[in-house]
Amino acid sequence: MKDIGTAEEFDSQYFASQFHFDKKKFQEREGEIFVGFHDEANYLLKQLACITKKQLEVISIVGMAGLGKTTLAKRLYNDPYVVSYFYVRAWVTCSQVYQKRDLLLGILRSVVDIDDKKLGLCGPLTTKSGDLKCPDIDFLVHVKSLKLFNTIPLSKAGRLSNSIIFPGSLKRLTMSNTYLDWKEAWVFEMIPKLEVLKLKFHAFVGKDWETSPKAFPCLKFLKFYELDLLSWTASRYHFPVLQRLQVYRCPYLMKIPEDFGNICTLELIELSGCSDSASNSARDIQKEQESYGNDWLKILINPGLTLS
Repeated sequence: MKDIGTAEEFDSQYFASQFHFDKKKFQEREGEIFVGFHDEANYLLKQLACITKKQLEVISIVGMAGLGKTTLAKRLYNDPYVVSYFYVRAWVTCSQVYQKRDLLLGILRSVVDIDDKKLGLCGPLTTKSGDLKCPDIDFLVHVKSLKLFNTIPLSKAGRLSNSIIFPGSLKRLTMSNTYLDWKEAWVFEMIPKLEVLKLKFHAFVGKDWETSPKAFPCLKFLKFYELDLLSWTASRYHFPVLQRLQVYRCPYLMKIPEDFGNICTLELIELSGCSDSASNSARDIQKEQESYGNDWLKILINPGLTLS
């Protein structure tokens, strides 16, 4: 619902008084005629206008079956004043027997607009056994940016739930605290249009990551932040269009894959809080390329955070 500030700054009763009930527009919409309930609709509109962020309410419409309750609610939901007042709305049908998952998916389908291409999921995204499990979002075909932040601490590496399917339109993915085993990374490697991948705060756990062949065909930016990765096996063919690599606070990583120097699109490798061996390996990659006359690759190392 729209945030209209504090009660001192805005008077919700004032907003309610500004609602002018247009009987003709309410009665005739989408080629249909809706007769009756004009006084009720006017009253409900003013009740909705009184709702603020600090004063949430549940407004019920009760009556006999077939009376027109759902039609009235639908007309109110699509009323131009309601649309302008509540910039986020969701229409969900709840039967006597319902599933929470279905209700959540219904809300997501309503609130994710085709012009709103960013989605963030924060909460308990893992099961007790360590499986990463989040709502089915593959139907959100317009989402281009996704952030996953798990709030459940885990003590061991987990795996992906078999039901997870990511939208094919996804271009940016940020993962935090998901505690996935590196063997599960193949799912993300195959996202066809992924251009930016940020792995933060134990997004993956484990000592070794061997990238799959033909992985990350479109990835341009890769960031590691606070991971316990020790050995990273990859080649230029796994990141054919990579432009920028950031590695922050990964003290156990021994080296940057040496074949990265042969990625013709790679412009920058940046390290902070990494081991001397990882920093030296980045410098060696740069020196080798310079010996071939290639001076486009830049190396940035923050010496204040470099760990021995």
